[in-house]
Amino acid sequence: MTWKAAGTIGDADTAPGRADQFSLETAFGSVKPSARPGDFEELARVAKDERAAEHFARFERSSRRRSRDGGA
Repeated sequence: MTWKAAGTIGDADTAPGRADQFSLETAFGSVKPSARPGDFEELARVAKDERAAEHFARFERSSRRRSRDGGA
C-alpha cells in the first residue's frame, strides 16, 4: 500500500509541492507521536465517569423540573 505525500518547506530531501511515495511502514516511522501512549484503561474509566456524571446531572435537572411542575 502506498500513497503520495507532499513535501514541506525546508525539507532537505523534497522540494516544496513535490509529491513522493511512501509505504505505510516508512510513513508511520517518519511521524513522531503527538503524545506518549497512556493508560487506555484509565482514560476509558475517566471518560465513562464523566459521561455518567453528565447523565446524572441531566436526570437531576429533569427530576426537579417534574416535581416543581407537579408532573409524574
